[in-house]
Amino acid sequence: MYVVVILILVLGLVAYVGLNYRSLVEHRAEVDEKRARLDEHLKRRQELVTRLVDGLSGELGNGREPADALASARRQAGDAAALSVKERSAAESALSESIGRFFRALQDRAGEAESENFARLRDEMIAVEDDLILTQEAYNRVAYSYNAQHRVFPTRLIADKLKLPTTDEFEIEDAFAKYPLKLKRTMPSKRTSFPGMDDDKGKGKAKAEPVSEPESGPESGSEKA
Repeated sequence: MYVVVILILVLGLVAYVGLNYRSLVEHRAEVDEKRARLDEHLKRRQELVTRLVDGLSGELGNGREPADALASARRQAGDAAALSVKERSAAESALSESIGRFFRALQDRAGEAESENFARLRDEMIAVEDDLILTQEAYNRVAYSYNAQHRVFPTRLIADKLKLPTTDEFEIEDAFAKYPLKLKRTMPSKRTSFPGMDDDKGKGKAKAEPVSEPESGPESGSEKA
């Protein structure tokens, strides 16, 4: 009788450990998948920044400091691709800061006479920022869940045995949080409102409608501050 009970307990423990092992490995694979998507979005943003510098720097006239700072931040963000999550978040946040300052300088200089090229690249950058924030949130949710599972016994023992470390969450700043844009026309975006819009000037114009999220993004997005 005791042998049967011990055997059942051993089999139960083996099954429990096996389920935790499978769950941990699947969870880690999901983290890696979300990280790959986030890397793709960061690369896409860096490529667009290169186009911004090449296509819009001339509109700043002699005040090229924001363009030079943006180009420098772009290089540093590219160099940080192989660094830790925290170091990369810092570099990408610095790039966000430079993007915001660059568009603020262009916006202030253009006034009411913004160029078509400026409006087109601005719209592209807004779309890229929206997708990046959504993808970052998706990664962070999965990373948080994985880390929580990682700390629970016996999963932690399994993770240590498999050399599966915890993972940090990304904290990349929104490029337009500190430097709001003033938009003169409606445009498709995941934003339901835009920071910096003049309510008086916006009267009589249709509000921007949210669009469906990209397949690579999570199921729900966040509104820009």
